Amino acid sequence: MTSIIKSISLDVKTAMIAKRVPNFSRFVRECLMRWEAIQRSPDCPVERLGHTGAIHGNHCTPSPTRICLKHWPNGTPRMEDWREFRSMVEFDGFHQDRDRLLQAWDFLADFNSPEEWLQHRAEITNHVQIDFEDMIIEGNAKPKKRPKKGIIARIKGRLGAK
Repeated sequence: MTSIIKSISLDVKTAMIAKRVPNFSRFVRECLMRWEAIQRSPDCPVERLGHTGAIHGNHCTPSPTRICLKHWPNGTPRMEDWREFRSMVEFDGFHQDRDRLLQAWDFLADFNSPEEWLQHRAEITNHVQIDFEDMIIEGNAKPKKRPKKGIIARIKGRLGAK
């Protein structure tokens, strides 16, 4: 991936926060991708591209490289959880035979369906998502350049003359 260097303006408080972020560039890229996904509307990139084979029940195959807010509003689950879900689907064929599913996966007793369990796993796997609803991102003024002094004014300034 080609890197494009951009600079941002931070105030004292946000500069201190940025110092604590392990990979600030990655953090900013992730925020931008989520913001763009929200602006686009919560659609599914897999469905948009017509890859219906990657849709399993009510979910597309999770991927760390694309954001699908339609199927994964809380982020994607771990691949181990996805494989477990796929095993449940193959076992039950989406018939939702609860008794049959509970015989093989007793932990599903706390959930209404394998889909609900999978969304729960996605929620606990991912960090708290950034809420962009109340974020004010417009109106940030660009820094203004100070007017350059002429050579005579600079010399006077160095000599202490006014």
